[in-house]
Amino acid sequence: MALAFRIRYVMQMNAREAMHLIELRSSPQGHPSYRRVAQEMARLVREVAGHGLIADAMKYVDFSDTDSNDSRQSAPPSEIASIGSFSQP
Repeated sequence: MALAFRIRYVMQMNAREAMHLIELRSSPQGHPSYRRVAQEMARLVREVAGHGLIADAMKYVDFSDTDSNDSRQSAPPSEIASIGSFSQP
């Protein structure tokens, strides 16, 4: 039952830590829920905190749509089929 609640918490980090976290967790391979959090953090760094230079330095933040499942990478069908097949010696 503990995971059924929203828990508020505070994260304190320096600019380097924030850049690393935001760039890493906003990538298309990430889960949509934490991608949205990372994208919002990047927006807040620029608009609310007023750190435009730091926001400009974050070159790898991905602001693509988090709701589409097309952004998730998957293996090609031929590779998936070969996972379950074994060759006989």
